[in-house]
Amino acid sequence: MEAEMAFADIDDLIDMVEACFKYIVQFAVQQCPQDFQFLERNAPILEILTKFQFQDEIKLNFPRIRYKEAIQILQDSEQRFDFPVTDYIAREHQRYLGNRFGSFFLYDFPKYQDNFCDRINDDDATVRSIEFFFVTANGDVECIASGSQREERLEILSTRMDQCNVKKEDWKEYLELRKFGTCPHSGFRFEFDKFVRCLTKVENIREAVLFPVCQ
Repeated sequence: MEAEMAFADIDDLIDMVEACFKYIVQFAVQQCPQDFQFLERNAPILEILTKFQFQDEIKLNFPRIRYKEAIQILQDSEQRFDFPVTDYIAREHQRYLGNRFGSFFLYDFPKYQDNFCDRINDDDATVRSIEFFFVTANGDVECIASGSQREERLEILSTRMDQCNVKKEDWKEYLELRKFGTCPHSGFRFEFDKFVRCLTKVENIREAVLFPVCQ
């Protein structure tokens, strides 16, 4: 599922992703308990979902951690990682953060890790992009949503495309949308199939795909 929102900055984006996640969880608890029972995996996940809905957790915001702060947290921890903590957050680092904070958001990624269309921050080193990590019933961590506030400033966007070796002739219409100015806007992708796999604890993502791919 993908969505684009006008007049939305990175804070609005995170709020929307969180609202979508909470709505799906509430719907699953209220409408689909028999499905979890059918899968015979209902005990751990249904208990978590019920607790999540009927206690105050549903009203709380998930932790929002700036990428640079996450790096510092990892470096300050006493945990010994197989993958060294530098400026890249690897899978095992995500698990550590998930075990420490529960489901969480990462935001303001280094610009070299993300797309040219993500809005550059004032530090000229990071972009306004996000990822949402969901802690599953078995303690694993899965990124189920990602997105960014888009770059609406034509001059900066053009420079960024040059830096990323993007052919501007292939993006003519995209650039023209910003030629006479545009509003702040954001978008995200919700990995619904991944989320269903996490909820149902099926091992293969193909079992959670709504429209199976045969080839």
